[in-house]
Amino acid sequence: MALDYQKPDEVFSAVVEGFPRVVELITTLPLEKRPAALRAAQQSYLQTARKLGYHQTEAQQWASIVISMLDDAMDIYRQS
Repeated sequence: MALDYQKPDEVFSAVVEGFPRVVELITTLPLEKRPAALRAAQQSYLQTARKLGYHQTEAQQWASIVISMLDDAMDIYRQS
């Protein structure tokens, strides 16, 4: 699906909708590789925020919020 970076709400929704797949991929990795996978995901989300036009500080905040939400999704996945 091609994202329209002129519509930040749609991009954010697509990111959140992708959480189950990202969680699935990360949780299949050995424990020692998961932190690197999370860092890679954060970098990807940071790039997305930059494409949305956020400046560096705002992009980092956006990516941090997304990673926090991803961490919550991973916690829920582990509890199920």
